[in-house]
Amino acid sequence: MKYLLIILSIIIFCNCKKAPESIEITAEEVEVPTSRNTLTIDKSIETSSFKINQYFETFIQKNEQQTEKIEIATPQSNDVLMRKADKVKLEIKGFWDKTKGNKNELTLEVFPNHFPQNTGVRPIIEQKLKLNANDNFLNFSYLKHIKLGSGLYYYFLKNGEDVVYVNKFIVK
Repeated sequence: MKYLLIILSIIIFCNCKKAPESIEITAEEVEVPTSRNTLTIDKSIETSSFKINQYFETFIQKNEQQTEKIEIATPQSNDVLMRKADKVKLEIKGFWDKTKGNKNELTLEVFPNHFPQNTGVRPIIEQKLKLNANDNFLNFSYLKHIKLGSGLYYYFLKNGEDVVYVNKFIVK
């Protein structure tokens, strides 16, 4: 009988435990996908990290005049890349028409929208891209998880010293 009372007490005690309260998930705990979201850049944004760089914008306007044909699958102009922890998934991929011109190499250069005075204009990323022949196109891609602060970034695709394509993306 003594053992029966002990077992009964344990069962009652276990069943009477307070149920755990619901757990609230904050925005910092939710995994943020790095899918493409577009955002129009608001020119009234106060912070300099999101201001449009007019010098780089002139290169974007020249994309239509290029004799080289490059199509970008990702990122599109003004795509927003979301950081997860302190890194962002930077993926740049597309194809290059190989039927025109001399296709030696393709180099990716990424620049922030502004540079501290007297530091020079140097890319924060510079990477030769591997070109894979596919019919009349050369496929290329770049994929890295890298630390980038919030702001506007411009990327250039160059064949040697010739700029063949320029665009921009936003990191939030």
